[in-house]
Amino acid sequence: MWDCPGWCLSLFRSANINVDGNNFFGAFQIGVRVDFMTNLKFNNNFVGNVKNRAQQLESDGMRPDKSSCMTVGTYTNSPTTLTGLQMTGNIAGGCVSYGFNAPGHKCGASKTQTVFKNNVAHSVGGGGNGIGFAIYPNPTVESTVSTCFEASNLIAYKNVEMGIFSSYTSKKVIYNNIVAIDNVHGIAAQTVVATEDENTEFGSEINNSKIYGDFADSLDCPPDKSICTGYSKCGIFTSQNNANGPEKLHAEMMKHLPTWKSASGSGGWKARALFKNNLFKGFLKDT
Repeated sequence: MWDCPGWCLSLFRSANINVDGNNFFGAFQIGVRVDFMTNLKFNNNFVGNVKNRAQQLESDGMRPDKSSCMTVGTYTNSPTTLTGLQMTGNIAGGCVSYGFNAPGHKCGASKTQTVFKNNVAHSVGGGGNGIGFAIYPNPTVESTVSTCFEASNLIAYKNVEMGIFSSYTSKKVIYNNIVAIDNVHGIAAQTVVATEDENTEFGSEINNSKIYGDFADSLDCPPDKSICTGYSKCGIFTSQNNANGPEKLHAEMMKHLPTWKSASGSGGWKARALFKNNLFKGFLKDT
């Protein structure tokens, strides 16, 4: 499907659907929307070139459009039912705001899970945002996400804000086997608990991941840098763990964009961030 006049595909309140090996190119606002689904298999697809709608529907001009290559269980801004979900081998590129808004999986299952793995998000920007993966806890995918959820086996590159981001309510979030390349603000694993729970143990982990600032011989940047924009970059962006409200699945006010700027608040007394077996490379003076 190409040059869609609106969304390319909406998968809504259905069951037992298999979408495999398709290209969805050229849409407005949303490339593919998934909500209230049972036994959906969405594998080996490409979603790209999703643009802003020409008109701003809200009269005050302060409320952003919900935009994403793929919004998976998030379009209503509350997690929707996604039982039996399988999403592997997909690519989202050249979209506004987000590559994927997608659920995490059970902690400790990175080697065996097929909920959301081997997906790629790149070249996401515009709409006040630019995040490759926004990974959130969905209790219909995994019942224990209020205690812990995980994102694993993902690749994110050349996203204008972050390669992968999370700042949602759970006691723990884990990133495992992530490859992030040339994302301006790197990756961010954050958790949020209610203020009254700030004395409980909660936190984040980033493990077994490879994080690159850039490559000196990057083929998309000529030697004279004539068409390149240089940014100050970081590998891991604040892994703070907050005792305040979580981020919206889609921002409702322009002042809350980009998403990471509003992901702040009072840190919890027993919060901790743990990094294990990660590689950082290519954070060069000229890139």
